[in-house]
Amino acid sequence: MRCEKILIREFGRKAYLYLPESELPAPGDTLEWLSLMRHHGAPTRLLDWSYSIFVAAFFALASSERGHPCYIWAIDTVWLNDRASATKNGLEKNKNERDKTGSHFREHFINPRDQKAFVSTETPMRLNKRLTMQRGVFLCPGKVEDRFVDNLNGLSDTNERAKHAQYFRIDKGARTRDDISHL
Repeated sequence: MRCEKILIREFGRKAYLYLPESELPAPGDTLEWLSLMRHHGAPTRLLDWSYSIFVAAFFALASSERGHPCYIWAIDTVWLNDRASATKNGLEKNKNERDKTGSHFREHFINPRDQKAFVSTETPMRLNKRLTMQRGVFLCPGKVEDRFVDNLNGLSDTNERAKHAQYFRIDKGARTRDDISHL
């Protein structure tokens, strides 16, 4: 987490050189800074997801090796946030707009008193252009040191999770809905 704080600080110190002032987040809005950093290629704990199957398919296909299959994950975000709220005291996802503030994000992700394995959706109150165009949402792990899948496993048992978190395989040369298999 120390490394993350340094990255945020250094990005923030130089961002004004490349972006108009109107696009810069407020100094204390950690979530908005991480969102902006993510969309400029900086490493962050935020994982890019989209509410659009078309955007997801575009990025899955664009980043896959030619002739190899690729995968699209699909997660029920209502279930995800309900489980995250039950796992992490005080998180209370989707109850009010407070969960989109920098202070709320710092409290539960950057400076946690009780680190737990969970995943929840995160989007800043003010969306940047790329996040808006891609109908984006971030999935954020509670324990940044652990793998995403391990954080996801912290939400429920395998059977329950399998109902709410699935992935689809797109085979090489897939062009129709019948070419995509549900796993």
